[in-house]
Amino acid sequence: MSDSKLLKEFIQVKRTPQKIEILVCKIGWEGPHTPFPKWVVAETFPVEASEDKIQDAAKGMLENTKYFLACIECGERNPIGWMHEENLCQGCASTNHGVVY
Repeated sequence: MSDSKLLKEFIQVKRTPQKIEILVCKIGWEGPHTPFPKWVVAETFPVEASEDKIQDAAKGMLENTKYFLACIECGERNPIGWMHEENLCQGCASTNHGVVY
């Protein structure tokens, strides 16, 4: 998945009168075939923070290994919840290694 698509689908900027929060969607699993999203606050800024600073921080979340990892085989960055192992995505695990989900 491209970084722009990851930003659009898995990162939000929430503004309140008191603060600005960057939220990241973590993927959890209720069972082997039931993913669910959980939005967590990854970073908080004062309301007077510049738009550039907020956007840079949002983009920086893609590099945060607490939320996203890149597959060693296909090189694609994925949310942690879509990784089979730390360095192998579910797609490559299934396609290249016979893992069945």
